[in-house]
Amino acid sequence: MNNIKVPKEKGGMGSEIDILATNKKKNIWIEVSVSTRPRCNYKKEVRLKETVKYYLSDFVRQDKKDKVKECFGAKYESWLVHGKLALTKDEIKRFPLELQKKGVHAVYFGDIFRDMRTLKQYRLDSARGYMNLFDAFHKEEQIGV
Repeated sequence: MNNIKVPKEKGGMGSEIDILATNKKKNIWIEVSVSTRPRCNYKKEVRLKETVKYYLSDFVRQDKKDKVKECFGAKYESWLVHGKLALTKDEIKRFPLELQKKGVHAVYFGDIFRDMRTLKQYRLDSARGYMNLFDAFHKEEQIGV
């Protein structure tokens, strides 16, 4: 399921959960935050800490946690699919470890599409558009953007 509405406590729409996925083995709550041009307004002393805090913000919202529990009960994994990060190379290596400390598995968006390219049976028309997006990510990485 994607774009699951999370109503405000007093009515109206509050926010959305990006993806809830399940199979017989596990339930996964996935939030997606992808940008090819990330911005960073943090001083270097707090950059990693504040970036982690920013990306964890959806996972600590009680209204979203309640909605996920409504769908899955108490047993589920939390995943973040993220794009480029406005961090140093060392901080980028530490980023998934910091999220893991809070129970969130980090997945780089570019890695998803790299893996999709190896799936010969994955031939949906929309996938071609995603492949073009992946190519844009890959080219920017090569030139150091």
